[in-house]
Amino acid sequence: MLANFDDAPWLCTLTLLKALGFISASLLPLYFVILWQQRISASKAEEISKFVADAPALVKAGLAKADSFRVMGDKGLLTILSPKYAIEIGNIKALSLDRVIEHELYSHLKGFSPFIYAGAHVFQGTVRKKMTQALGSVTKPVSEEASLALERNWTNNPDWHSFPLAPTLLRQIAQQSSRVFLGQTICQNPEWLRIATDYTTNSFRAAEELPDWPGILHPILVRVLDSTRKMQRDLQGARDIIEPVLKERRKSREAARLEGRPPPVYNDALEWMEQSSKGEPYDPTAAQLLLSTFSLHTTADMITQAVFDLCGKEDLIYELRKEVVTVLSQEGWKKTSLNKLHLMDSFLKESQRLKPLNIGENPSIA
Repeated sequence: MLANFDDAPWLCTLTLLKALGFISASLLPLYFVILWQQRISASKAEEISKFVADAPALVKAGLAKADSFRVMGDKGLLTILSPKYAIEIGNIKALSLDRVIEHELYSHLKGFSPFIYAGAHVFQGTVRKKMTQALGSVTKPVSEEASLALERNWTNNPDWHSFPLAPTLLRQIAQQSSRVFLGQTICQNPEWLRIATDYTTNSFRAAEELPDWPGILHPILVRVLDSTRKMQRDLQGARDIIEPVLKERRKSREAARLEGRPPPVYNDALEWMEQSSKGEPYDPTAAQLLLSTFSLHTTADMITQAVFDLCGKEDLIYELRKEVVTVLSQEGWKKTSLNKLHLMDSFLKESQRLKPLNIGENPSIA
């Protein structure tokens, strides 16, 4: 059905931008989790199995009885708090997100260096400020990228044909997002698109494997585990792609300065991170991989579910398309256009409510 729409790139682009907005703004009424480090004993194995099998049900049942409770998770004892404590928890400086990342995602180990930047101002400034301000100026380029990616991943074949939805949507989102993150030069690079998607998969696989071993062995294991070796290979591969582009940009700026010309302007996260760093040293490649890690798979999961929810609902598809065409014809490619997509907003919220991305938020370690 979607293949019949001449405006598919518009719909795909605006859906992607709305989805990214949902994820960054955390619109769901999620629960707040505080992690307390505790060694897991063999006697807790049954509790852990229950948590892994159906954590949402355990959280729902626990909060039905009390505003706070403890449960044994797969990586230690968790304290679950009601959302009503959100502001109070957010004001407690002793609670650390950085320690969660080090504990859960091993940011201190080789290959995991992108996760160091989760709380860094160069990353937060780019995501919360620069990217939000630039939404209006990137929607049209992202739409152009959507046309290319749709043709590549879903083809223009008018005959009935099948394709795997989730993997092709992941590639689609990787290409469109990379147009915003890294610009036109890199966003169509097949090797970068592979790295951007594979690094996330391998990092979370490694984060699941390492807890099975004593911590003292982790620095050795990252050199031999298949997942961590792939992470290190992909991190170097990303450097080989990104660093030459950064070098060329800096060279162009210096040439413009010497010739008295205005410096070239780049409208992507690679440039925004340079601005947010304010001259302080940081690792651009690691920060870019973190941006992809935190956005691609979550966005792909959300949009894949949204497509499934649309199946068989031709009237809704028609109304969504109509809204996109109407808004763009009246408002054009502006940041404010996204706020006029009321039906799409409601649809994505309902889809996310039925299948949320997470059941908890704001993890911290005291």
